[in-house]
This record gives sequence, structure tokens and C-alpha cells, in this order.
Amino acid sequence: MTTTTTIELPPSPGRIPLTVIPTHYDLNYTSVDLERHTFAGVVSISVDVPKPIPSLAPASSDAPQPQPLCILLHAVEIDILSATFEFEKGKAADAYEFRCHRPSQTVALLFSPSAIPSSVCTGSGGGGGKGRLIIDFRGTLNDLMHGFYRSTYQSLDGRELTIATTQCEPTDARRAFPCFDEPALKATFRLCVTLQVDPTRPSLSCWSNTPVANEYTAAVMKPGRGEVLEKKFEFEVTPKMSTYLFAVIVAELDGISTCPKEGPTAGVTTTVYTVPGKSEQGRFCLETASRCLEFFASEEMFGIPYRKSCCGRSFSSC
Repeated sequence: MTTTTTIELPPSPGRIPLTVIPTHYDLNYTSVDLERHTFAGVVSISVDVPKPIPSLAPASSDAPQPQPLCILLHAVEIDILSATFEFEKGKAADAYEFRCHRPSQTVALLFSPSAIPSSVCTGSGGGGGKGRLIIDFRGTLNDLMHGFYRSTYQSLDGRELTIATTQCEPTDARRAFPCFDEPALKATFRLCVTLQVDPTRPSLSCWSNTPVANEYTAAVMKPGRGEVLEKKFEFEVTPKMSTYLFAVIVAELDGISTCPKEGPTAGVTTTVYTVPGKSEQGRFCLETASRCLEFFASEEMFGIPYRKSCCGRSFSSC
């Protein structure tokens, strides 16, 4: 027996309904423009559907039936350009309307109930439904030090240069990409970032939670701009983690590193990054961070080897 659930819009502040659960994010920033302070991308979210996808609660008793299906997730200060729910390979439904609600920082994706099979809508068959949400989006690199934001520093030759970075804790991943931005809704992440090659900034690069798996440069044709060079960074898949741990940095950075040869963190390289020319100022931070890792990985504490491919980021303004 299938129970039909409904959701009211605008939603009440608080947790979103657990009718669609993310398991993996493929996040592709197709553009990060440090001059225009904009970004654009596509996120593909693999989801489980353990409960019926709720229908939109009718606004009145004489509202037309049936009501659209509603998938609710977080997004704020982001433009949603398109959204598709792929429930089988080659079969998908396009959301026909996006309803943003600023107080709850959510966006409701509305789908025709006839466009998605009942086996997916009800979470029935084979232990529940599965699918992928594919969302095309764009946003602005804000100057408020949260979400995906911009900052500046003075280069060694006296120029003021812009960088882009993230501060997603506690609930600002939703300002960087559409997501299920609650700590309990953990998932793995695979990130790809594309940057236009700037001859005046040859050292511009990209960092994230995991090491770069592939990096390459290619010439592409852009409408109205002709051929441009783009550099693409593809990162390794992260461990399962909360959205607030997501990090990406687009900048020129210097680094200073250490790698113990013995002890519980043997072979783990710790690096402190700074703006160019200031890496030695990170020496104390490097020594402290390395000792802290060794302490917490020791048998006296947790006795768990530190993951060598993980990348953490301490926050400070430039």
C-alpha cells in the first residue's frame, strides 16, 4: 500500500524532508571568472528515494489535481537554469518550475507526476527508488566571506589580484552549489574545475579536499570570443562527508611542507599554503599542525591512521 505525502510551500524553517537522500555529488564548475566575479556549473547528485516523493500541497480545495511532485533542496544566491531527474539510464524528467524561498534558503523543483514512474515516486520495488538530479546553475563570487566568495591580495609585483575560495561551514555550501546542505546527509564528492588560461597569471591553479587526479589544458571555441585556452582540474573522489566540509580554492599559492618518516603519521605530507612570497610565515602553523596530527593519530588517542589523500583547510582572510 502506497501512502501519498504532501509538502507545503513555502516550507517551514528547519530540516528538509528525507524523501530524497544524496549519496554522491559530481560537481563541475565550468567557469570561475575572477574578473567578472561569477561562477557557473553543473552538479549531478546521485540519490536514493527511500520514501515517496511528496506532492505539492494544494493551495485550496478546488486546486487542480494531481499536484506536481516536489523535490526540495538548498540553494541561496544561486540561479537555477535547469533541473532534470534521471530515474533510469536514458529516461528523465525535466523540472518545469523552480520555487525559491529565501527565508528557508531552499529551492523546490517541481515535476509533472506523470513524468516519473510510480516505482520511483513511491520508493517501491528493489528496496526503493534511485536516480540522479542534474542541475545547471550560476552564481556570483560574493565579498561576504561565506559560500563561494572572492578575496584579494597584493602580488610581489604590486598588483592587486583576486582569488576565489569557499567557507561552507556551518550552512553555506548552498551558496556554492545546489545541495542537500545538512550535516547528516553525507555523500562522496568528485570535483572538476575549468579555468580560462590568463597569460598575466600563469601560476593560477586550483585546490580542493583531495589531490588532483588529472590536469590538462585544451583550446575550445567560445561563442563570440573565438578560440580560448582552458585548464581543467579533475580531483579524486572524497571520503563520505558533510557538505560543510567541501572546499575549493582558485589562486596562486606558495606552500611549505613536512612529511614524518616514522610514527603514526609516517608518510603523511602536511602542507601550509600562503599567498606567494609568504610561505615562511607558515612555519609555526606547519609545525603545530603536524604535531597535532601525530598526537590525534597516536595509540593514546584514537589510534586511527590519518588518511593520506585528505586535505583540510584552516580559514583565514587574505
